[in-house]
Amino acid sequence: MRPVDRMVFEVQMRKAARSVSSNISEGHERDVGLIRETTRGLEPELAECRAVSDEVGRMLTALNASLRRKWKRPMHGAPRT
Repeated sequence: MRPVDRMVFEVQMRKAARSVSSNISEGHERDVGLIRETTRGLEPELAECRAVSDEVGRMLTALNASLRRKWKRPMHGAPRT
């Protein structure tokens, strides 16, 4: 693959990865709000789901940071050094 094509491909892949994670986050918040509105008496279960979701989010953030360090990639469009 030519270097210019590789650069375009990498940019598109980064944008797609950010889009997926943003969509998951937005969908999760919307779903939790809908569940909270439509179910009464399940607050303990919802709190547990929220705690698990928060922990998974922290794990994914740590994995992302680890992979960036490994591959020495900048964050969201920052210039490479």
